[in-house]
Amino acid sequence: MYPIDCITEEDYKTMSDWINGTVGAKVSKSEIKELTLKEWNKNKIKLFKLFGQKLRIKIPYSRKVDRNWIRQEINSSFYFPTLAKSRLDNYISFGEDNFRPIGNFAYETLYFFLDLYKNKKISADELFNFSLLFSTNNLINNTLNESYYAWWETFKNIDEKHNEILFKNSNKKRELRISLKTKTLRAIGKILKYYDFPYMKDFEKWQTWLSTLCTVKEYKTNLVLSIHPIDFMTSSDNASGWTSCMNWRDDGGYSSGTIEMMNSNMVIIAYLENNSKPFIFLGNEMPNKIWRTYFYINKDILCSGLSYPNCDNLTTHFILDYLKDLLKNKFNWKYQYNNEEYMDMLYLDGEAYNKDSFFEYSTKDLSKGHSIILITNEMYNDIGSHPSETFICCRNWVKTTKLINLSGKRTCVKCGKPIEEKQRATKKLCVACENKLK
Repeated sequence: MYPIDCITEEDYKTMSDWINGTVGAKVSKSEIKELTLKEWNKNKIKLFKLFGQKLRIKIPYSRKVDRNWIRQEINSSFYFPTLAKSRLDNYISFGEDNFRPIGNFAYETLYFFLDLYKNKKISADELFNFSLLFSTNNLINNTLNESYYAWWETFKNIDEKHNEILFKNSNKKRELRISLKTKTLRAIGKILKYYDFPYMKDFEKWQTWLSTLCTVKEYKTNLVLSIHPIDFMTSSDNASGWTSCMNWRDDGGYSSGTIEMMNSNMVIIAYLENNSKPFIFLGNEMPNKIWRTYFYINKDILCSGLSYPNCDNLTTHFILDYLKDLLKNKFNWKYQYNNEEYMDMLYLDGEAYNKDSFFEYSTKDLSKGHSIILITNEMYNDIGSHPSETFICCRNWVKTTKLINLSGKRTCVKCGKPIEEKQRATKKLCVACENKLK
């Protein structure tokens, strides 16, 4: 049995729509089966066996809810920009040219207050102060003492004598004064009523949602370990409010690097499902990752990659322990050192973690030391690029420095042939297939 045998008809349709919708190339089921996934099917055999001849392992998982988790949930479900004066014309123009969804509190509030500003019912400073109330810090803490972006983005024109923020409405005789000691949600509610906001029921629903979110102590979901091609193609595409340079929908700067990871014989993707919000693309329900990372599996090292959208050491350690036990039971692989910080690439300079530049930089030094160096081809090397981040590994002692290339071939999603090295790391089609689209 091969990995390709586990791809369903629904999977083929989803991949076809995804490639067509993001890359612009129409790919048939037979092309996906015989060409697009040829390298994947060949190189994932060992990991397929590790997974018990499955493409995904789903593990019921719960973890304590911390500040980062709440912040991520707020950012994925609710976005209200800081309305600096220099940006107002752009937001107003965008609102005039696009559909304004009713029932979405963020959109309703944003465009209601932009209309007030456009009609000179609220000043730029008042609008800015109102938008700061929605900073993630202010919402989580339910206090008005923290700004969202930087120290200089603080409330403007405060009545310092009384420690109050002032709002004026030409339809009201009295100005509204909000004490800086007021709870954030109460302050937002007062301002909405002061300006006769017409969607107060949506505000109340949002208020209930936020209050519940900030009091939940535990998050329950599924942890997924995967070699499924869809999960690699959508590594950084989701409806959870985060992205990276590997996303396909916006043609991220290293988006074709996900193909190298998909076709590698030592890379799996791990993620937590977002069980509160679906990710729909052209009518297909896609895996919606609220958090994800790659894991690199070799007989001498088992290492975590960079986590998106934030570091989660608790979950990373859990996955390492799970994979370590699985490797021992399936392949009798054992590691001498477990769950320690990976630091072997801290000494490398600049771009030395890239395949070609590494060889130029330190091939002569490979006989020295006992490091395990993880390099890639065109793929963004997240370990080499983020020396300040924490990466966790299980590993063995090696006699001499060992060089491991994590990348598989970067192949065309249409014909399956290698993508030329000179093509940018965004390219998911070879030159020949790309020219046919012109």
